[in-house]
Amino acid sequence: ADEVQRLLAAAPGWTVEASVCVDEKSGACQAQPSGASMQLAAVNLSPKDRADLLAGIGKLAREREADSNFDNFTQWLARKGPLPYLVDGANVGMYNQNFQESKFNFGQVERLMAHLRPGAREIQKERRAQFGGLAAGAEVVAASVRASAAGAAGSEAA
Repeated sequence: ADEVQRLLAAAPGWTVEASVCVDEKSGACQAQPSGASMQLAAVNLSPKDRADLLAGIGKLAREREADSNFDNFTQWLARKGPLPYLVDGANVGMYNQNFQESKFNFGQVERLMAHLRPGAREIQKERRAQFGGLAAGAEVVAASVRASAAGAAGSEAA
């Protein structure tokens, strides 16, 4: 985290803050502790930049987890996608549970899922039409996983 913070702090136009309150409709932000106001904006990635980002995520996932199932996950995503949403139930269930008697909150996960379900089928139909039945980006992840695995096997043999 410190390495990423130093990298972004050194980059022109980037700001590193401890926390930010975001207005979900407008993208307007109020940063803490500086109090700076800013506007979030979408970043459009080229296909190459997207592939590089996904390959980097895959590399980190495999390096940091001894028994990583990342490769299996990306293959599953390529078969099942495109998914309108991918919910990280562990983080949703533990959100705001930082007190002594805290526990995993299944109700939080259920409420989020109930909120997302109504629009999910329509979004999935649109994405399948747009991406020809493949998960948006999942084929790139799967390809980068295969390339990374092949590269790792080649470097071990050398």
